[in-house]
Amino acid sequence: MKKTIKFCFIFAILSIILAAIGGVCWFKNACLGYIPGEKIEAFIPEGSSGIEIAELLERRKVIKSALAFRIAIKISHSDNFLSGKYTFDSSDSIDKIIERLKKGEQALNLVTIPEGLTIKQTAEILEKENICETKDFLEAASKHNIIINGTKINNLEGYLLPETYDIPATSDAEDVIEMMTKSFDQEISPLYNERKSGLPQKMTLNDIVILASLIEKEAKIPEERPIIAGVYYNRLQRGMNLECDATIQYALGENKKNLLYSDLKIDSPYNTYMYSGLPPGAIANPGRDSLYAALNPVEHDYFFYVLNEIKNDGSHVFSKTAAEHEKAVYKYLKEY
Repeated sequence: MKKTIKFCFIFAILSIILAAIGGVCWFKNACLGYIPGEKIEAFIPEGSSGIEIAELLERRKVIKSALAFRIAIKISHSDNFLSGKYTFDSSDSIDKIIERLKKGEQALNLVTIPEGLTIKQTAEILEKENICETKDFLEAASKHNIIINGTKINNLEGYLLPETYDIPATSDAEDVIEMMTKSFDQEISPLYNERKSGLPQKMTLNDIVILASLIEKEAKIPEERPIIAGVYYNRLQRGMNLECDATIQYALGENKKNLLYSDLKIDSPYNTYMYSGLPPGAIANPGRDSLYAALNPVEHDYFFYVLNEIKNDGSHVFSKTAAEHEKAVYKYLKEY
């Protein structure tokens, strides 16, 4: 009888120990983030309790367990969290998330700026994302004092590098402009400095930005960007007008699918059918691929291209002579 009681007692103790070990292992695992991580937005309403925040984060799959989050709050005596919009990484541990919620100032807005937008279109996205008003962004862009690659930039069109930005909730228009131009300067300026001596002709960084903006608006498929870049270099070296349709659309202020011959007569310095050389400024903010293409053009003998509407895949028909180009254009017009 005594042995049975003793055995039961030992078994109970061992069960408690094993349960405790299991609980500790579960808690440690639950406090770890998911691997691999991904960006997840979550809005913490003002006045939310620890329980409410725990359940919200579990639903959004920011954390593995609301219970573990609540236990961690009790252990760390942390229950004073700041509201706002946060961008979490799902690989973050619960401890890291708690620290961010306590500080609050690291609340971020995850905003994607697509390639090929103008400053105005970029401003409209930022207003839609509640970062800043369009007019404030445009005003800040016009009154900027930005130095890129050691040179003061007079026109920011083309220098707002498109990508996904983590923008702090406290940012204003000037902060966003500084963030985007700094990203450009850190990534593109070194590439330009490395490649400028190997380009087909002398090009300033501003020339590259302008050329890249034309490529961005003309190229539909990635592999053609360096080929189109080569076409423009060939025409520049030959002293030919660039005859870029996208510059006409920029001058017109609208994106027309089909340009009319009358459109080509618009008197604007951006009319590359009328004026030779590069236009006076970029017509959009080019992405990395277009900037890389402008810095690494393909060497070839093409001077012309036309959109291949017959294939309807965004590709172009490239030609070496005006006669070949006329045939390609006629083929397109014949089909349509």
